[in-house]
Amino acid sequence: MSDSATPRTSPDGSPVRKPFVSTGGMLFAHLAAGLIVIGVLGFVVPRFVRILTEFEAEVPPTAERLIAVSNVVAHTWYLLLPIGLAVDAAVLFGLGRLPRPARWLATAWATVVLLAALLLVGLTVAAVIVPLQDLITQLS
Repeated sequence: MSDSATPRTSPDGSPVRKPFVSTGGMLFAHLAAGLIVIGVLGFVVPRFVRILTEFEAEVPPTAERLIAVSNVVAHTWYLLLPIGLAVDAAVLFGLGRLPRPARWLATAWATVVLLAALLLVGLTVAAVIVPLQDLITQLS
């Protein structure tokens, strides 16, 4: 019998299965999400901030905090992306090397990171849209 026909087993005797989503696939998804978050915070929000400051629109406290975060991202985006991916890769690879019953943590981590990115972009859109709607109603 050939070696490829025999099922492989791990040192603890359980069958070795390929993960549903590989670590590389998770990292690629996190890279895409990171690029979207950095694009929104670093490039889109500052343009809306210029519009709001030109018209001296009132900005709620949530939007002010988001603008402060956006300023940091706009000035340090080239550092945030590689550092964030390095930390993310270290966590994913570390969780992927855990014993078989605990490897679900890698998938949970990947899901939480993607949901956090989605939540951050949603909060950003909401925080920028509200002052813009107020500005539009004041101008009309």
